[in-house]
Amino acid sequence: DYPAVQVLVRGALYDYAAARAKADAAIAALNNVTIAGYVYVLLRSAPLPLGLDQKHRPMISVNFDMMTVRP
Repeated sequence: DYPAVQVLVRGALYDYAAARAKADAAIAALNNVTIAGYVYVLLRSAPLPLGLDQKHRPMISVNFDMMTVRP
């Protein structure tokens, strides 16, 4: 199986640096992780800035691919 997951982070009002720090933390926590020896998580691409939401908070998307190995 090859599921995928998207992580969407937001910063405070016009605070891109905080949003980027959250995206970087997600990458550090998830990239190249093996879960229980059966699920492998890999970063698909660099973080993608999505602009501001309705409350002027910057949004960044990070996508990960996974591979599930069945025992």
